[in-house]
Amino acid sequence: MSDWRQTHVPPMKAVEKGRRLAPEYECALVDIDMTTSEWTHICPCRFGEPRKSDLGLTWSGDSYRYDIFAIDVPIKQIAIRWSNGGGDGWLLDSLLNRRDEEHLLQMIANVGNETRRWDYCHKLYKTAHMSAEAAARTERSRIFAAYCAGKLKKRKGNNMYYMEILP
Repeated sequence: MSDWRQTHVPPMKAVEKGRRLAPEYECALVDIDMTTSEWTHICPCRFGEPRKSDLGLTWSGDSYRYDIFAIDVPIKQIAIRWSNGGGDGWLLDSLLNRRDEEHLLQMIANVGNETRRWDYCHKLYKTAHMSAEAAARTERSRIFAAYCAGKLKKRKGNNMYYMEILP
């Protein structure tokens, strides 16, 4: 059962920030400007009726909202849009596959129970968010360790300065 306090299509800005659901290997997390009018709304994933949490308390989940969107041009892509008290954003992935497999977000969109879709999207969002945080924390630790060991070297190339970590 969907939450009557939330609209079917969420209110959105003309351009919002997004990032890849899973960046390519050896690539940093890069924010992408998403033009929201180009995307087609597939389904909402609203929390529904309040339910008991692990602690035995009733939780409404209204502060978290997920929606699944798709686009065909220039590349077939699918995305989950999240919004919560900390802001909003997009996690997108391409629909290119080589083995005729269905994308995870397509499978979630086909689930008939909207609260179940919310649960799946929430787990996916938390996994992507926590993985990105762990990667950033690891990179900061690596740079800090190189700085403490005196292994950072300032270089200039293409009229730009950058830092290099020496072996």
